[in-house]
Amino acid sequence: MGSKISFHVGRSKKDWALVELLFKFSNQKDLRLEDIVENLHLNGATVLNIEPVFSPRQVPSFLKEIRHLNHRRGRNIGWDILFHGTPESNVAGIITHGFHFPNKNGHKSRHADVSWGRGIYYSPSPSHAIAYDESSRNPVSHIFICAVNRGRRFHECRKERRCRYTHLMMGYGSHIAPNGLEWIVFNEKRVVPLCVMRVRREHLNALLGHVGVQPGCGANPKFRRLVPRAVEAASGGNGHFQAFRRDVHTAERKAGFEEAEDLVAQIRNASVVL
Repeated sequence: MGSKISFHVGRSKKDWALVELLFKFSNQKDLRLEDIVENLHLNGATVLNIEPVFSPRQVPSFLKEIRHLNHRRGRNIGWDILFHGTPESNVAGIITHGFHFPNKNGHKSRHADVSWGRGIYYSPSPSHAIAYDESSRNPVSHIFICAVNRGRRFHECRKERRCRYTHLMMGYGSHIAPNGLEWIVFNEKRVVPLCVMRVRREHLNALLGHVGVQPGCGANPKFRRLVPRAVEAASGGNGHFQAFRRDVHTAERKAGFEEAEDLVAQIRNASVVL
């Protein structure tokens, strides 16, 4: 991202500007979209398009939660860029309402036995997130790129206690699976979906790397060219999920963007008392 996102397309220009800010001031401040695309490519998948899907209402509430947590903890915890794979049938609901916990407010989990707690599962690896889209007959998967505040992380999940974790461990904000590829959060306000990628699995058996995406790995000009194409493919009338979002030009959306940008500026400025 960074200067690489200067190809803003059509009405999504403001959307991408805010996504860029949330990438830039995340805990992985050097992460770019081309790094994500390369990670998937090396694991046998091709990104067809990338579409911004966040709600301007969700971003300010997410950032206010972080500011409150930082004030309480006395330091800047920040947020991570993580990935959540899901069947296409779930995409519209996530865009409209955000993420929900399993078995809460009528939301049914596809996984009867969650291994590391009944929370919302994310991964630092986009290729690992594909495994959560179980529509194996359909070669196209959907992966949300999310900003996630994990709070204090519980690293001590033990394999012998798999599926015995039900609630968040006291004093923590999230769990981490022993393999480091599943990060579980228990507060919907600490998550905001930023973009959704439509990904074609070229070689399903090749999806074995499951490594976290490395900032800077997508420096190859090939991947810098692929990202603008993927954004262009989701712009204008070609966007698959625009119908589930408010029009970008409304006064309400403009106010939401401005509030979010102001909060980002406050949180990234170390001289501000959070």
